[in-house]
Amino acid sequence: MKFYSIIVLIALSFSACQEEVSKDKMAILTGDWRGIVWTVNDAPSSKTARSVILRFSPDGQYLGDLGSDPERGHFTVIENKLKFTKTDETKFITVIERLDRDTLVLNLSHRGNPEQITFIRRY
Repeated sequence: MKFYSIIVLIALSFSACQEEVSKDKMAILTGDWRGIVWTVNDAPSSKTARSVILRFSPDGQYLGDLGSDPERGHFTVIENKLKFTKTDETKFITVIERLDRDTLVLNLSHRGNPEQITFIRRY
């Protein structure tokens, strides 16, 4: 009986540690965002931020238009992490530096280089 009690306690502790989806942040993300600033290693990037558009739908789907090949998939927000899963099941995680009604700032690492992209909401 003690063995089963210990198993139950371990299972409960693991389930209590699971991250919860932030529905408030997902609601704020819903809509279209256009890149305005892109930095790599805290310096201006050679990439054009204005060519990046993200569209988040209320059902958790996203479309990322990087100027050439659009990416599609679904997204979730857990704490300050924005997690993307492309249609081919490739996963990509960014850190939300700032999120409010009009501004989204994402931190990410690309090939070991810290990058930051600032977006504004498109109306």
